[in-house]
Amino acid sequence: MLKRFSLVALVAIMLASCGKSYTPKEVADNFFKALQAKNYDEAGKFATPTGVTAVGQLKDFLNADPTSVKLNITTIAEPVLEGDTAATVAYTNEGVEKTARLKKIDGAWLMDVTIEDLLGDAGEPVETPMEPVVEPTADAKADTAKK
Repeated sequence: MLKRFSLVALVAIMLASCGKSYTPKEVADNFFKALQAKNYDEAGKFATPTGVTAVGQLKDFLNADPTSVKLNITTIAEPVLEGDTAATVAYTNEGVEKTARLKKIDGAWLMDVTIEDLLGDAGEPVETPMEPVVEPTADAKADTAKK
């Protein structure tokens, strides 16, 4: 009886420890759907450490200025495998076609994105033209010299 219980317990533990193995397409779909729903913790479950950092940065960016980035992901293509441990996936956000990378780490496919991948041009610093330098007039120089 004890052996049977031990065997049943062992099988239960093994089944519980086996997580679902997601395909690259499922990973991409789940990742982008979670991002669009602003469920950053869920998106992080489908990301590499680099991707988790990018998701955190995106969250901070959107919390600071919620209108600055639009997440309207309408198309997620079937990922293209690049060997056994890498893939790319095309997706459309706000009508703009983009690509993202996936990596297979310890047997699991994960999104390997950076903040630049997620923000695109929205994350680029805006170049502000410098004001022209105006030389002080002779009167201003004289006033400064008197002081």
